[in-house]
Amino acid sequence: MDAAAGTVPDPRWKPYAAGALLVVLVALAFAPAFRAQYIWDDDEWLLDNPDVRSSAGLERIWLRPGEGPHYYPLTFTSFWAEYHLWGYAPLGYHALNVLLHALNALLVWQVLKKLGLRAAWFGAAFFALHPVQVESVAWVTERKNVLSLFFALLSLLAYLRFRPIKDESPPAPAWPWYAAALGCFFLASVSKTVVVALPPAILVLSWWKRGRVSVREALELVPFLALGLFFALLTVKAEAPKVAAVADLISYTFFDRCAIAGRALWFYAGKLLWPFPLTAVYPRWDADVSAAPALLLYPVAVMAALGLLWFRREQFGRGALAAVLIFVGALAPVLGFFNYSTMSMSLAADHYQYHASIALLALAVAAADGVLSALGEHARKLGAVAGAALLAGLCALSFTHALDFENSQTLWTQNLEHNPDSWPAHYNLAGDAARAGKAEEASAHYREAIRIRPRDSTNYNNLACVLLGTGKVEEAAAAFVLARDLKPDNEEVRNNLGYALLRLGKLDEAQEEFGEAIRLRPSLAAAHEGLGEVLAKKGRLDEAVTRYLEALALDPRQMGTHYDLAMVLYRQKKYAEAAAHFALAGDLAPESPRAFFGLGRCLEHLGKKEEAAKCFREVLRLDPKNAEAAKHLNALEAGTPEAKSNE
Repeated sequence: MDAAAGTVPDPRWKPYAAGALLVVLVALAFAPAFRAQYIWDDDEWLLDNPDVRSSAGLERIWLRPGEGPHYYPLTFTSFWAEYHLWGYAPLGYHALNVLLHALNALLVWQVLKKLGLRAAWFGAAFFALHPVQVESVAWVTERKNVLSLFFALLSLLAYLRFRPIKDESPPAPAWPWYAAALGCFFLASVSKTVVVALPPAILVLSWWKRGRVSVREALELVPFLALGLFFALLTVKAEAPKVAAVADLISYTFFDRCAIAGRALWFYAGKLLWPFPLTAVYPRWDADVSAAPALLLYPVAVMAALGLLWFRREQFGRGALAAVLIFVGALAPVLGFFNYSTMSMSLAADHYQYHASIALLALAVAAADGVLSALGEHARKLGAVAGAALLAGLCALSFTHALDFENSQTLWTQNLEHNPDSWPAHYNLAGDAARAGKAEEASAHYREAIRIRPRDSTNYNNLACVLLGTGKVEEAAAAFVLARDLKPDNEEVRNNLGYALLRLGKLDEAQEEFGEAIRLRPSLAAAHEGLGEVLAKKGRLDEAVTRYLEALALDPRQMGTHYDLAMVLYRQKKYAEAAAHFALAGDLAPESPRAFFGLGRCLEHLGKKEEAAKCFREVLRLDPKNAEAAKHLNALEAGTPEAKSNE
């Protein structure tokens, strides 16, 4: 273990070797991440995010808060840069997460050394290899965690150069270091706003080292706090629509939230002490204090622990209380006092304590080293061996847990093993099964998600889509109705129900649903198309054409809309206009014979027999058993000079 501050410096090569060992251990512990795929909401943050793909995306990422999943512009900028370097190859994204985590481990080591902590290297290693960090490192979306901590640690190191808080009489401040600290804090804040806890943490560190906090120090940190709060408010604004969507599931009283916060703090500390089991979504706690007043024992126990550390600070040392206060402060944004959308799934998650865990792990290592040092050099050496063995164990646990994040199947299957009532697991497994064409499996998982969360419109809607795709139209319509009743202002559900009713021949009801979908979102092209189909079936062809044209104005690359419009125009005997849309449909779906057949029929009516014959030949190339195309082609060939000369 490292010696306490003030000992003789190591030979020059030892720090480099220790740093290299730390990096190697991180690479070993998180090796499965290098072959991992995308999981969970990586699609929303990266794969389906147009700003990441667009050359103009950076402007929207930085200047339009509220339009993306969160206002974390530097995190999205890193995705943007990677996409333009290696596309969507997952290796690069995962490798950068692991690299940032390794750099964070090195920076934690330097911070702990700067603070004069005992066993600084071991403190950094325990942070780096602890399996609760796997979620932040092996999940691409959690780039926000590793990136924000990287800049937060750089900010802290720069601030410690500006004002060395371990000195009783610090030298005159070096303002360039202050500017560097503020700049790095800005970069941390635009990576993830949880770093708003850093300025208060610095004040706690100052109190730990000197037993007081000067007014000057507090004023110097005001710009940091103002910056952090500003970006925190932007995050709240970006999160507001998601929070509103689950408001009924996260409605708690003040005392409920106190119970949640107290239990969460003990939960996180417990996972650091005993990291079993670790999973993506933990069971959602009961937090109704009115039904179970004993839940308030959790926050009471927290306050009692803090009180004990305060009144016994001379015996335990101020460092113990400082570490606990920093731990609590870093977790404060996710303790339940402020609403966030994922509270509807679970009230705790491993990645929430990526920043906070440093404090308790460093405290545990420093305390252990202090006890062993008091017992003598022999005990200290035995402690170093035991510490190395424990690190090896943590490395193995992290490696094993990282395997769970290899792909969506492994992640959610493992989650169900530890949390059978995890509706996100069923929801995501259902989506995977649906994309793989396993309709029965998808339906089973969606039904389980509905059982667990019966008032979630999305699960009914998705189940209905699977049922509709397998021809179970009556069941699908019933499920769409349940989804609509739960969320009547959802235009997608209204549109989907419209198509189900259309297939059942309930034209008036379908027209009503499509009309409501358009009212809710006039730019929904699919609803205009569906309404056009209803009007066409009712014989109101001119109105149908208007709707189809509206749909194409909103989304001109829909083959089905061009085809349906062409069919209506054909019925109106507007063969030239119909031919143009059949041709566009064929361009958009060159493997679809029906567009070429329609084009051929239009060309027949227009007297363009040779071009019509080419279309029918294309139909037969794509569908050799198409009797109608063969009949029309034979008739054309029988009546042309070329056909007669070939006979």
